[in-house]
Formats: sequence, structure tokens, C-alpha cells
Amino acid sequence: MQLPEEQFLDSYFLFIDESGDFDFSESGTKYFVMAGVLTHNPVQTALPLQTLRYRMLEKGMNVSSFHASPDLQLVRDSVFEQILNLKDMSAHVVYGSKAVLNDSLRNTQALHFLFTSALMRYHLESGALKESSRLIVVIDQSLTPKKQSAFHASIKPLFKEFKRDFQVFFQSMKTDYNGQIADYVAWAKFKQLERDEHRPWQALTSSLTITEQQIRGRKAGDSLI
Repeated sequence: MQLPEEQFLDSYFLFIDESGDFDFSESGTKYFVMAGVLTHNPVQTALPLQTLRYRMLEKGMNVSSFHASPDLQLVRDSVFEQILNLKDMSAHVVYGSKAVLNDSLRNTQALHFLFTSALMRYHLESGALKESSRLIVVIDQSLTPKKQSAFHASIKPLFKEFKRDFQVFFQSMKTDYNGQIADYVAWAKFKQLERDEHRPWQALTSSLTITEQQIRGRKAGDSLI
């Protein structure tokens, strides 16, 4: 089915992925990071990584998708090289120390809601979207179907507040190159915070337009959006 061109051109796509874990024990990560990459042309921004994957397959490298944490350094360097040359894309990163969060936020659903809604609110408030444009949000599948339904219900007031047409989808980022870019952005910030490794983050911010927001903790009963 061929979609009308004007419908596609009047949409912005926000791809969201996280780095760090939902483990609040001593064995869990100290920080949690969520990145959202925004583009008006998802086909164009996905093309460099799609091309890179086929080139790697041609060279005998068994690469099915890109995921920063387990990727070989050679693969990571190649992905970063492509991301640094991207046009028509910006990113916003939300991060925070899990230790400062209120007890009510120390669970997968609440933490995910807090960070994801902060990303959405930023892009709705930033002025980057036209008032007539719809926002298509694609989020990595880190929530169960039941929690996904709860998330859909929780964000309706946000889009009602901004009178925005929107769609939210939970999909595996293994199938989406723009989502894999979000993974790399989140991973780079996480490495800076968790491991004091600055090179990946400095490389990204030298070329890609990235803004940051630190979550410093919430009081019990505060709204997530």
C-alpha cells in the first residue's frame, strides 16, 4: 500500500532506547540513560547504517543489527563514523543516578515512564515540531504488554496538553536502524557516566545536535509527566 506523500512528510519520528538496567540492587548499574533521536526523514537517516551492514556482510562479517554494548570495536567505530555524518537528526538524552530516585520510582515501569515522558515533553516543548505535525514515537520493547498498555494510558494527558496528533509503538530496535542510533547515543552517555569514558560522547557531540537533561530525583506522588 502506497501512503500519500504529504502524510509522511508532515510527521516527525522519535526513536527511544535506553542504556543501563532496571536493577536497583548493588549489582545493578549506577546510572540509567534514555536517548531519543528525532528525525523528519527516517528513511534517509536509516540508510547509512543499512548500507554499512550490507558492506560488512559483503566482507564476511555476520552483522544482523547494531547494538553498542556487545558490538566489536571495529563495528562500533564504523557505526559512529556513519552517525557523525548524519543530517536531519537531533537527539535529546535524559539521565540520572538511580540512587537519588524516590522509592516509588525504583521499579521498571515507573523508571521507564519517568524518563520516556521527559523525552517526549522535551520534544513537544522545544518548538522543533510544527503545530500541524504528528509525532510518531517508537520505543524499544523493554516493557511487558501489560505495562505497555499502562504507558499508553499514562501519556494521553501529555498529548492532550499539547493538542498533538501522535502514535506510540513498542518495537524491537533490532529491526530499526534509527532505533539503533538511539541505542548508540544512550550507550555513549552511559559510558561517560558509568565508566568515566568520554571519547564516544565527545565524538557524538562534536557533530550531532544533542541536548541533555538530568533527572535529580522525584518526591513521592509527583506526576511522571
